[in-house]
Amino acid sequence: MEQQLAFIALYCDIDEFCKGFEEYWHKHLLTDGTPIMPNCAMNLSEIMTITVFFHLSNQRTFKSFYLTYICGFFKEFFPKRLSYNRFVEVMQNVIVPLTVYQMKFRSGKCSGISFMDSTTVEVCNSRRIHSHKVFKDLAKRGKSSTGDGSMVSSCI
Repeated sequence: MEQQLAFIALYCDIDEFCKGFEEYWHKHLLTDGTPIMPNCAMNLSEIMTITVFFHLSNQRTFKSFYLTYICGFFKEFFPKRLSYNRFVEVMQNVIVPLTVYQMKFRSGKCSGISFMDSTTVEVCNSRRIHSHKVFKDLAKRGKSSTGDGSMVSSCI
């Protein structure tokens, strides 16, 4: 029951976002005439809700989540649900709205203290640095807090 209430709250939040976003998106999108979303029975907010809820669930694979939860526990919420294969085809079209939704409404506020992971990327053995040209302008010799300085770190 608690999971269903969380699912409904998530759907309402995403649906409110989609009402304003779809109109703006269609008005400002440069297109060659092909539709943004393919014709399907589910709307944008339903697809986005399922995608977000998968990431909030403890399921390891999307297929088991979709077949267990969406086609099982939540089937009354989606009477026009798509088959798993069709949903995966359509799901790629919601990447732009999902990114905007996350950046606009679901990213935390910065408290003034930020942490970065500055893991070094070993490009090549230090004896072969001069023979490799792939990272010529991007990489340089660097030193990490754990290394001895002979590692080449990427500055991308």
